Amino acid sequence: MLARRAALLEETNAALQTVIAERRVAVDERERILLAAKDMLCVADREGRFTHLSPTIEATLGHAPGELLNAHFLDLVHPDDHEAARSELRRLFNGKDTAGLETRCRCKDGSYRWFAWTCPAPKPGQTLLYAVARDVTERRRAEEALLESEARYRSLVTSVADYAIFMLDPEGRVISWNWGAERIVRVRDNGIGIDPRHADRIFVIFQRLHARDEFAGTGVGLAVCKKIVERHGGRIWVEPAPGRGSDFHVTLPA
Repeated sequence: MLARRAALLEETNAALQTVIAERRVAVDERERILLAAKDMLCVADREGRFTHLSPTIEATLGHAPGELLNAHFLDLVHPDDHEAARSELRRLFNGKDTAGLETRCRCKDGSYRWFAWTCPAPKPGQTLLYAVARDVTERRRAEEALLESEARYRSLVTSVADYAIFMLDPEGRVISWNWGAERIVRVRDNGIGIDPRHADRIFVIFQRLHARDEFAGTGVGLAVCKKIVERHGGRIWVEPAPGRGSDFHVTLPA
């Protein structure tokens, strides 16, 4: 009986040693992959604390090897990106992979770099998260520079009045133009003028400012003019001068 128990104990111990050895090999292999990886790889527990990081991710953020171990993921993320990061963590634990999350991560010197994260959702019983990060800072900077350039261009185009400038879509259709591309026609009458308070009302159909027995008219003419001008992509407005007539302005694409 004792011999049988001793043999069973020896067999169990050997099995445990095998499992431990296999686990050690797996851990060593994971460490080797993290050390050799050119991509930025990290492992975190379900609370979001880093348990392993590849040297590239620490070097990119200006930290010494091991300096970020046990740090929480959100400790590195810009405060303005916290909500998006938390939302993505909730998605992960609901079984949905992360692909496309981009956050600003703080470097040791206080500056920030943009990281794009990819992380498969953990399987049932899995306690660790395995994520890959890409540094997309230069792409983000290029996008921001492009937006600033477009804003400056639009401001310049809008301010130039002596030259006609058109903006086209990829199919060559005009989508906008500057003031210089509009032809302005001014018509001045010598009537009684219009109270500035009614400058918009006169372009509404059947709206009259005076009784029929005071001045002739149907209240339709200016409304029709407005429809025609707007159909051709233009504008019409009035600069009233009570007591000495009014200036009507019409703009049409040149």
